This record gives sequence, structure tokens and C-alpha cells, in this order.
Amino acid sequence: MAFVWREPLIAASVTLTIIVLIPRTNPAWIVALHRFIEVSVGIIVALLVVAIWPERHPVPAKRAALARRLLALAASYYLSAGDEAAIL
Repeated sequence: MAFVWREPLIAASVTLTIIVLIPRTNPAWIVALHRFIEVSVGIIVALLVVAIWPERHPVPAKRAALARRLLALAASYYLSAGDEAAIL
């Protein structure tokens, strides 16, 4: 699967626009320090959310039912294509 550049380029364009168009009156090192702190806080919050967020594990019965449905779907696909040997 080829890497799609459209979404990352859109995000980079928006980021660049925000950085370039917002006028800064402070010295560059203060702006850089503030940006570093903002990004660091964002990373910390994201890590906390990931650590706290409960993971949902599929119930084994649901997993088995999904597997049966997928196998039935694959079998019907191969039968419609005329490839009975692929099912085995």
C-alpha cells in the first residue's frame, strides 16, 4: 500500500499557516520556548489520555461470530467467482 501524502500535507499546511500568519512581538527565543512548552503539554496530555482510556477487548463469542461471518463471506465470494478449490 502506497503512502498517501494528501493528509499529512494538509496538516503541515495548516500548521505552517498558523505559525507564519500569527504576528509575534516577543523575541524569537521566547516564542520558541512557549511553543516548546505548548507541544510538551500536548504530548503529556495525549499520553495521559492513552494511559487512562479503557481498552475495549472483543468478547470471544463476538470474535468467533465475526470470524464465522467473514469465512462465510469469503466462501460466497469464491463460489461466485467459480473457484471452489480456493475455499479448501
